[in-house]
Amino acid sequence: MCYILYKKKANNSNIDLEVERLKKEHRVNKDGTGIMYRYDGKEWEFTKFLGADNNINNIIDKYNQVCEKNYDEVIVHLRYATSGDKSYDTTHPIIGENNKYVFHNGVIRSLEFDNKSDTQNIGRFYDKFMSISPEFWDNLIVNNKVIICENNKKTILYNDYLGNWINKDLWESRPN
Repeated sequence: MCYILYKKKANNSNIDLEVERLKKEHRVNKDGTGIMYRYDGKEWEFTKFLGADNNINNIIDKYNQVCEKNYDEVIVHLRYATSGDKSYDTTHPIIGENNKYVFHNGVIRSLEFDNKSDTQNIGRFYDKFMSISPEFWDNLIVNNKVIICENNKKTILYNDYLGNWINKDLWESRPN
């Protein structure tokens, strides 16, 4: 299953731990890596790694480069492909409707249709799901961890209790 590391505010007190976790999780989750970040309240930026570029040295170099600056938030997603092909389009972040960025850890088989992965369909239909009701959304993603980064720079973690808050600024999708 995929791995997500979410870090808010420029706090590098756990950088060695973060790098070790990324190295450990990359051994299993090698189907694509995305690193998304933003600085000084500006728009989100991201880098995706696939194929030969998706090696741990490139990932750690980029992560360290991002963390050296005064970032607002950083999200790393290491993909283990359970649905969809291994491509740029299925590597997170998935860009959904209304410029929402989606990160997902889990499997929702009912959302695998139209030759899209479950995460791609979260991006396509998130606003529709929320317009039905928040309860509908909660029932849909039960036992899945999802991060939605809205175009107004608001970040929402769903089911974060299923992961591990290492401290108030650092979360990972897999509990210890």
